[in-house]
Amino acid sequence: MTQLSASFNDTGYRAFITSEAVLVGQLVKLNSDGELELCGPGDSPLGSVAALGAGHGVAGSPVTVALLNKPGSLVVIAAGAITLGAPVYAAASGRVSSSSTGRAVGLALIAAVTAGDQIEILPLESLSAVSGGLASFTLFSDFFHYTSTEDFTSILTDSGTATVSDGAGGLLDLVPSDGSVADNDEAYIKSTAEVFLFAQNKPISFAAKVGWTEANTDDANVIVGLMSGAAANALQDGGGGPAANFSGAVFFKVDGGTTWRAMVSLGATQAEVTLSNIPAAPGAGNSQKLEIIWFSTSSTSGTAYFYIDGILVGSQAFTYTGATEMNVIVGVKNGSANNESLEVDYVFCSQVR
Repeated sequence: MTQLSASFNDTGYRAFITSEAVLVGQLVKLNSDGELELCGPGDSPLGSVAALGAGHGVAGSPVTVALLNKPGSLVVIAAGAITLGAPVYAAASGRVSSSSTGRAVGLALIAAVTAGDQIEILPLESLSAVSGGLASFTLFSDFFHYTSTEDFTSILTDSGTATVSDGAGGLLDLVPSDGSVADNDEAYIKSTAEVFLFAQNKPISFAAKVGWTEANTDDANVIVGLMSGAAANALQDGGGGPAANFSGAVFFKVDGGTTWRAMVSLGATQAEVTLSNIPAAPGAGNSQKLEIIWFSTSSTSGTAYFYIDGILVGSQAFTYTGATEMNVIVGVKNGSANNESLEVDYVFCSQVR
């Protein structure tokens, strides 16, 4: 049996030597010498300082870091006022800010009133980890193979297809039409059961990587996300966008458009999310990672955060009282008599039990 020459730990905490003075709660990263230094705007943190050893955090002394991917929450230091539930980003001097710079580090579980306040955050890494253990349940497929009615079920009302194709990492191709192509033909896959539900203290993390090539300029209609009662006409005919009544949160694109849009819905009460910094929809041979992260801010309200290729593009708070269980859904609908197709690399969704 081969012996490992490197040590490891699975506690979520690790000791390091710091190259500069640090305080408990500051975000840190590794320098080229393997020592800690404070994060600045746009940096990707290793974690936050959890405890000071001998030397009390001066340069050259040992400190303990709570790693960003550990289970649970982290304590950090605010650079200014931060509202409850807001995404936070690395800021100057190892602090966090609600000003969008780079990828969000986590979500604020406590509001900050002023600079220097210590707050608790939920790291996004802990929400996105596939190995959630028994604390969460997870649906995931890389589509090495596909059989409808197992984890996912096909919705093919126009003799379309959902088939695995050759491709690095696994690919599922959704094609709306058979040989007789018509406007509004559609093809979706959904999780076979509705197992995800907006509920207090039960965050949801969804991700999918998809791509397509427009058969006719901008005619593809696409939906990706969470939707209750997922069925035919999950996308309305004529480029009408998502169905008019469902519980969920989705990315979508409509006939005649070339950019992503997003929506949250509770029954017939729907809100289109204002998106910014939206990258163009993927072109031929390309794909994009779409993420939706939701968590409750009270017993009746929550916020959904929408990411494209790791960049936060929008968020929407909404009341979830009365929400019903949701399917994962991914699909495509023709916007003309041209056969559009959607290539799905993977689909992931996890929720705290």
